[in-house]
This record gives sequence, structure tokens and C-alpha cells, in this order.
Amino acid sequence: MAALDLLTDVDGEPLDLSTLLEGGAISRADIVPGTERRWAQSHSAALRVQWSSDGGQGFVFLKRTPADPAAPPRPNWQRDAISCRAEARFYAEFAPVLRERGVRLPRCHAVRIDPRLDALHDGERAAAAAVTATSSSPPPPPPQCGGTLLVLECLDAAAQHSPLSRVQALRSLTALARFHAAAWEDAPLLARAAERLHLGGGTWWSLQKRDAAELDRMVETWPAFLTAFGPAVRIPPPLLSRSAPLQWSPHQSFVSPLSSLSLSLSGR
Repeated sequence: MAALDLLTDVDGEPLDLSTLLEGGAISRADIVPGTERRWAQSHSAALRVQWSSDGGQGFVFLKRTPADPAAPPRPNWQRDAISCRAEARFYAEFAPVLRERGVRLPRCHAVRIDPRLDALHDGERAAAAAVTATSSSPPPPPPQCGGTLLVLECLDAAAQHSPLSRVQALRSLTALARFHAAAWEDAPLLARAAERLHLGGGTWWSLQKRDAAELDRMVETWPAFLTAFGPAVRIPPPLLSRSAPLQWSPHQSFVSPLSSLSLSLSGR
């Protein structure tokens, strides 16, 4: 990830705090200690902001996905960019609809998406078509470019632990059920979501986004998962310790795009 400051716009310029939020101008923003997170694909933190109008203070959550064209391309950078773009599009285009239908979502104060990320759209279409054709291969990705910026309501009272408690798991499943119910059988909305969010394999977690090396690493990561979560999930040990799913032979790496496609949801 390029070493860009968190308070940087998608074009690499410093954020103009006076125009960042629709609800009012900010005169100052400071990162809340202990909340900053830097990952390969994103940079985020809670911010303590001061309003220009009355000098009052509040909190927001800011997440940006920096991408410096001058930096060496990261492995799978395009996959990360597409996933972060889907997240930003969700809050810009779909969250308002779902909130009107009673879905509890963090309030979105601002969304910015670098227009250059739209250039990945045609590449997604070509890649999705090529993965189903054995005689062709996906086109080369465009130059590394673009970024996104999200400013959301700061859920300072919420905390996600791992593993979840029984109560937290129940609340999470209930929230997911309500989320999906809000768009149940709404064909136009689901078709638009498939087009805008899931084209070319969906989000970062989609099996279609896993390359052969990552699929091979399942063999290494599964024992670590069992050590960390096995005692907590209370699933019978014989089921968790089965080795059959991990018999990933070398020839399967060759067909991993097709096998991942067959196991993935289409988004529709």
C-alpha cells in the first residue's frame, strides 16, 4: 500500500475538511488513538471532529483505499480495488434504499470513488466471460489506479469479538436475516446490485477471487483455524478434523478458476 496519509482524498490531495461532509463543515479532525488500522488494501480510523459552525465535537469513522500509480503494483491489487469499490457503491447507491425499508445500517456521511475505478468494469466483464472459456484467458489488468473514501457514523458503542458470544451470534444472524428480507424478491433492485456490486465474481471474499496459491494455502490455514476456534464453536471434533476437504492435488490448481466459479454465487 502506498504510504499516503489517512486524511487524503481519492486524488491524492489533502482532504478539504470544509466540504467533506454534507451536514456541516469541519474545522479540525484528529485520529482517535488506538483506532487506526492499516491493511494492504485500506487505511481507516475513528476521527474526533470539530464543527466549524459552533465549535462542537463529534466522532466519525473514515476509511480510504489509497492507490499510488507510482508505487509497484501489489499482488491482487485489482481484486482489492474492485471489492473496496463495491463497498463504496453499496453505501452510495443501496444503503439509502435499505435504510428506508428499516434495515439498521451506519449512517453514511460521505462517499467518494475515483472515476478511474470505473475502468475496471469492462475488464470484469471480459474476465467473467473468459473464465468460462477454456480457449481464452482474461485480458491483462489496467494500470493500478484509483481509490475510495468512506465517512460513516462512528459505532463507538459497538464491538465485535472473536469468536462471537451466543447472544452476539444471534443478533448478527437476525440482522443478516432482516438485511436480506428487505430486498426479498425485489428483482429490479437485485439485478442492479448484481450489476453494480457482483459483476465478475462479487466481493473480495468470493471464491472466484482466490488464486491457485491461496487455494493451496487452505491446507496450512485449516489447522490454525481449528486451534483458534475449534473449542468455541462446539462442533463435533470428527467433523472439524476431517481431512477430505483438504486433499487439494496439484492438478486442481490448474482448474481452480472453473471450480471456484462453480462453487460461487452469481449475485442474482
